[in-house]
Amino acid sequence: MYTKYDIDLKLEPSNHFLACKAKMTYCYKGENEKELHFYIHRNLEIEEITCDKKFRYEVGKDTAKLYLWQMSTMKMK
Repeated sequence: MYTKYDIDLKLEPSNHFLACKAKMTYCYKGENEKELHFYIHRNLEIEEITCDKKFRYEVGKDTAKLYLWQMSTMKMK
């Protein structure tokens, strides 16, 4: 199993603007995984999610409740 991130980040502090194009490569050679869950900050706006396979994506309002910082996240699966 491995995960690789390729991130292109644009930051404009004077305009309070942040744009990011991120590519996540996830490889798992174990049992057939049906879902992959991860959390992002709830105020981030997702414009597009693409994949080379036919998967369904869902951005939810669920939050992780393990640590205080996770209260400001939203669940993606």
